[in-house]
Amino acid sequence: MALPSFAEGGPFPGHKGCWQGPAAEGEAERAAVATLYIAMMMNEMLEMLGSEKDVIIDGGLVHNEALLSILATLRPAQSIYSNADAEGTAMGAAALAFEALGKTGIFSPKLTPVTPWQVDGLEAYAKEWRGAAT
Repeated sequence: MALPSFAEGGPFPGHKGCWQGPAAEGEAERAAVATLYIAMMMNEMLEMLGSEKDVIIDGGLVHNEALLSILATLRPAQSIYSNADAEGTAMGAAALAFEALGKTGIFSPKLTPVTPWQVDGLEAYAKEWRGAAT
């Protein structure tokens, strides 16, 4: 279990990232731990923001299907979408600006709904991770 934080700032200021439990063996296990870590951090940030509506993920993270599906599993009350448009953030900002000007429907993102995974033990892992992170 990778615990926050490996970068300055974020939801756990003052915490220094560390590893808990047996070391990951091989590239696949390290990638799995990194994916879980990012999903836990994203979930934590969404919690801190009080997020309740749809979540759209764009950028490089849309290529990690496991990450998106784990996040969708952690947030069952919300719909998670991936945006295939590489310029999703800029397009979203432009859409908000045009909407403020009363011009709607100009941009239509290419959204794909993310299907949650059934992961045995994920809820317990998330609870343990949160407890160890704070």
